Amino acid sequence: MRLNYFGYFIEDHIENKIHLFDVRPFIKAFCSIESVLFKNSFKYTGEFVYILPVSSNIYLFLMTRSNEIIKKINTNNLNVDEIYGILNQGEHLGFASYIYFKENYLGFASTTFAPKIGALASFIDNIFERLKLKYNFVVESILHQASKSDALGLDFIGRTVVEIDRYNDFFKDFSNVLTGSSDGNNLDIDSFEIIIKPKRKKSIASFVKKAILKSGDEGVDKFIIKAKDDIHDHLTDLYLVGKGAISDNINSKDELTIYESIVSKTDGNQLLKQKIEEFSNDERFTKEQPKNISVFYNADSWSNFLHTV
Repeated sequence: MRLNYFGYFIEDHIENKIHLFDVRPFIKAFCSIESVLFKNSFKYTGEFVYILPVSSNIYLFLMTRSNEIIKKINTNNLNVDEIYGILNQGEHLGFASYIYFKENYLGFASTTFAPKIGALASFIDNIFERLKLKYNFVVESILHQASKSDALGLDFIGRTVVEIDRYNDFFKDFSNVLTGSSDGNNLDIDSFEIIIKPKRKKSIASFVKKAILKSGDEGVDKFIIKAKDDIHDHLTDLYLVGKGAISDNINSKDELTIYESIVSKTDGNQLLKQKIEEFSNDERFTKEQPKNISVFYNADSWSNFLHTV
């Protein structure tokens, strides 16, 4: 399971401002309010969605049409163990995503049929709307581009993907190898994508480094290598051309181990920390704190508001 990282902020379309804010007390208070009817009334693409606290800042994000699970969720005594009790009888958490909220960013891991990050943004937007808060919750992938010098210093490089277009010197060479001709017959071809696969558990670092040096910069539309670096203890995608999303892998299927891995991977990712600092210092964000939202950092404020609508 892939653990992806996203920066988040809110847009105020009335004052035309965007704000960084810490969503954690808001989500914690939402999960603590007594109105089960309100908490469990949100839908995404026609299916009910729920957010359930697991431990400090870790939540399950669920989407389901199962009447049995919906009935169980719609109780005042809901907890995660109850959900697992149902699933242990033959169902699987195939509809659950895992969220680790941090200040200004979050880690998000989803199973095959689970709600994705867009569903979470829509869910929080819907809460804002119900509270008459004129904001939109926005998430952005945390991206990174590695340099060629970074790649040349790596000891282990695996599967590599390179895409070259006609402005690269190798384009005519590949045309000639494949067709025996490099003339105008290839005018309808936009690019070649080359996939270099190593033998199992073998490094092709020497080969790929030579390709990096010889490929040049012009006409290279994609250059992605799977490699181990000083930050990751496993193979991860490094983008030498373009930017790729920073992520980690969660290999366990045991729920408790998943939670522990999410925390350790997120908190231990040094590149992520660097990129979050850059994201948080982006000049587009106003230094003003968003109005009205802090009122809902307390569960009692939610209850008082809901009694008036």
